[in-house]
Amino acid sequence: SKNEVIPESKLENLLKDYSSLSDRNFKKETLELFSIGLCESSKIIHQRIMIPIRNGEGEIVGFTGRSVHNLNQKTGGYHPDSFSPKNNSGRFFSKWRTYPKNFNKSIELYNFHEAKSYIQKSNSCFIVEGPFDLWRMWEMGAKNCVSTLGTGLTKYQADKLISADCINLHVLYDSDKAGKEAAEKISKRFNSDFHVYNITLPESTDPASMSQDFFDIKIRPLL
Repeated sequence: SKNEVIPESKLENLLKDYSSLSDRNFKKETLELFSIGLCESSKIIHQRIMIPIRNGEGEIVGFTGRSVHNLNQKTGGYHPDSFSPKNNSGRFFSKWRTYPKNFNKSIELYNFHEAKSYIQKSNSCFIVEGPFDLWRMWEMGAKNCVSTLGTGLTKYQADKLISADCINLHVLYDSDKAGKEAAEKISKRFNSDFHVYNITLPESTDPASMSQDFFDIKIRPLL
């Protein structure tokens, strides 16, 4: 199965507005390199930072969008306080949303097109959960890094890594319960395909919020 290619011209609809990410301190050139932008259309996907997902050839095949709003405690949705969704449908305003509707994220690895040459050179790959985690790794110098856009690694994704000569798989998932369980699952399921190493982050952190010190001590020696 294959995701359909989306024209690059779609990126022209996105505003170069990074203000909702300002507290995360990403470099402007990182955000530009990954072609992200703000979607302000009137459709359900509005008010999200849109992140293009590219296939192994570098073609856009989908987007993942992060709401610019914080969690609304009343509805459980990520939308402005001034807005009341019909039927209390907070779920429509989830933190993350993919586009188009039929996009299959289980067959893509975010950033694989950029990372594969670095994976081939080092025979190693770092896996993180989300795009923000990946940008932080990239900025700190780990270019052989991909994101699973969630906490699972599928057989299809693992085969992509094998095709890029990955031998050592370093799993760097969030330090919450879901992240730890998912990392454990990957170790068990793929231990005959790779040497799997789980890197445990300090409590309540994810790679996007890790310190330079943690990176220098725990990750840089593995590059």
